[in-house]
Amino acid sequence: MVLIKLSAHHKIAGIGTAILLVVLCLVFATGAVSNNADSAKNEPASKAETSVTQSYEPETRDECIKMTESTIPTSTTASETEEATDVTEVVVETTVVEETTEVADDEPVEEDLYIQHYTEQDAIDIAKVLYHECRGVPSKTEQACVAWTILNRVDCYDSTVYSVVRSPNQFAFYESAPVWDELLDLAHDVLDRWSREKNGETNVGRVLPKEYIYFEGRNGHNYFRDNYSGSYNIWDYSLESPYES
Repeated sequence: MVLIKLSAHHKIAGIGTAILLVVLCLVFATGAVSNNADSAKNEPASKAETSVTQSYEPETRDECIKMTESTIPTSTTASETEEATDVTEVVVETTVVEETTEVADDEPVEEDLYIQHYTEQDAIDIAKVLYHECRGVPSKTEQACVAWTILNRVDCYDSTVYSVVRSPNQFAFYESAPVWDELLDLAHDVLDRWSREKNGETNVGRVLPKEYIYFEGRNGHNYFRDNYSGSYNIWDYSLESPYES
């Protein structure tokens, strides 16, 4: 009877031990699960940090270009735009001034340009008038006065040599008249002096004042006057002549 009771006590002790072991195992298992859960919570953060770090480290050249473009600002404020424009304008103006200065230093100063106010046909027409009006006059100064009379009319009536010499009953002009070299040279000389005078030159060697626009021939000489009829003055050749006679 005693042996049977001892065996029952041993069985109870064994069951208690087993239960204790089961409880310990559960406690241990619960702690492990908790640790694993904490580890699981920390793991995504680590992966996220790794992902963020890798997003700034492109593996290819195209990805690098895309990242560079994405970092360039696409808009500016109005004040920034105005400041940039002002700076650009100042730089451009400075450059233009410098270039202009260099050109001005390199280029020589231009002299006054001579404008020729007559044509070769003008010289030929005057030479034809001189042939019929004064080819036999011994004074070259007197011959030149005939040419100046024509040019004084051109200025007075704002006309041309062509029109003046061809006006009816004014000058002995004929298209068929011969052109002597000496008369053509004199026509060129007078036209050049007249042209230089129109360019602003003074003392060109004029031998007849501007107001003398009429003349008539008598006894182998021509007499120049400042009015056609009534009261008029006869030219006295008082101007210094560039010719010998």
